[in-house]
Amino acid sequence: MNYKGRIFYWSPKRFTFNMIIFICFITGLIFFITNSVKADATRSTLSIMVHQGDSLWSIAERIEPDRDPRIVIQELKAQNDLRTANLTAGQRLRISVAK
Repeated sequence: MNYKGRIFYWSPKRFTFNMIIFICFITGLIFFITNSVKADATRSTLSIMVHQGDSLWSIAERIEPDRDPRIVIQELKAQNDLRTANLTAGQRLRISVAK
């Protein structure tokens, strides 16, 4: 009996179904983690100094010319905790680029 006073019957079908779901979940989790590690291993982090007249758009086009600058700008803002697109000359930015 369980805590509500109901009789619990072990069901081989239910057990098999739950084990399949559990194994699929664990496999997906392992796949996700290994792909995240591989993605990080193909990128390197460097630091650049902002010069007079630089903007996030110009920096994004310069460091990753084959990607959409809007996506690169979002990544730059996230990596450097920038709330706005305002940059000052002499500011250092951390940049993660493909190797």
